[in-house]
Amino acid sequence: DQDSGGYLNVDIHMNTAKPVSYIRELPDSDYTTNELVPESEGRAALLRLSEGGISLEDKVSLAVPVLSELGYDVSALELETTEADPGLVYADHSKELGESTLKLHFTFENDDIRSFEPEFSVPADHTAYVEKETSRANLMTLAGYGLFTLLLGVLAIVYSVLTRAYTSFKRGIWLSILYFLFSMIGTINLLPTFQAEGYSTLMLVILFGIQTLFTLAMTALVYFSLVAGNGLWRKDGYNLWGRAKEPGYGRYVLHSMYSGYLWAFILLGLQSVIFFVLEKGLGVWSTTDASQSPYNMVYPWLMPILAWMAGIGEEAVYRLFGIRIFKKMVRSTVLAAVITSLIWAFGHTLYPIYPVITRPIELTIIGLVFSFIMIKYGFVTAVFSHVIFNSILMGISLLAMQDAVNVAAGVFWMVLPAIVGYVIYRFHSGTKKEKPIFTAPHPEESQ
Repeated sequence: DQDSGGYLNVDIHMNTAKPVSYIRELPDSDYTTNELVPESEGRAALLRLSEGGISLEDKVSLAVPVLSELGYDVSALELETTEADPGLVYADHSKELGESTLKLHFTFENDDIRSFEPEFSVPADHTAYVEKETSRANLMTLAGYGLFTLLLGVLAIVYSVLTRAYTSFKRGIWLSILYFLFSMIGTINLLPTFQAEGYSTLMLVILFGIQTLFTLAMTALVYFSLVAGNGLWRKDGYNLWGRAKEPGYGRYVLHSMYSGYLWAFILLGLQSVIFFVLEKGLGVWSTTDASQSPYNMVYPWLMPILAWMAGIGEEAVYRLFGIRIFKKMVRSTVLAAVITSLIWAFGHTLYPIYPVITRPIELTIIGLVFSFIMIKYGFVTAVFSHVIFNSILMGISLLAMQDAVNVAAGVFWMVLPAIVGYVIYRFHSGTKKEKPIFTAPHPEESQ
């Protein structure tokens, strides 16, 4: 509204494009301020005051045309609001999900409708359950993932120095740079999600600065993990991450890409079996997360770039370095793989899948498979497997958007690992007589 300086915010259905709710914000409104007042301090009375004393009868007369226009059967609705209540609430019992009923909410200001919003009521026990599970997820993330990842970071710095005779501080520079760039692109792509939280421009700049510092710290962790992990394995006589100048490197990368696709499809099948078993055994269920939806990104088609970030970073920290450093502590490769898989799994507990123990169970199993892939076939194969696994899952999300650009992007990201593997092969193909670099461990290492 150019005269008043206010605005009208309209929500439309993502598939039909029809309006479903709206809110009219005025610059001189007291309603928003009064909404923040605690119930104990008389919020209801303040909201009634913000309405300007409009009667219940007048509210109904204003609301009925809107409900009719939006396709609701007014005669089938139950009015839940009394004369003393602020706003207006109807219940539509013809639309129920379990114990939840569709509620139609109106607010009023200046003798007119201020907002209309349909929403399903949430049972109190469900809200309490989610809050309890979220608290558990936060504990797992901070204690199980955060502290142990910090420990790995410190150890990576120490062992990158201790094993410098077997490695090089040039190793991992390019992968670390790619990790940083992919992370920052992913963060910028989430800008609409942060804007929807109502942050000011200054706060967005501050949050972006904090995220940049965090990404730099994680990049340093990835870099030193690459250096130290390479050094630890080579010190003990294993070459799990070959150099580009080593004989057969191009063919090894090509075969790693082929193996990566094979293992990715195996892992997708395994994941489906795990979720099926957990759903039957634990009653697992999931919901949506607005911050992870491609609809809430600047460019949805960029979302799968995070697959490369995860594939590079997580395989470097929790597999290449993590397994070897814990092997030195526990004297068992299998136990070391279990520990690092658990740490990695705890970092994924904030996803909206309940109960939250679901993801640690699922990803510990998935992590053990990634561990086997790296030990058996090498670090490059593990990275390809991880990247392809995530790219397919994220690519499917783009295919589900059903528009030409995102469908094409989904297909592109799924085949990109094949393109990358083939290009590296062409640049490092060498001669056909070259033997591939040695990557498999000695027999006793697989015990």
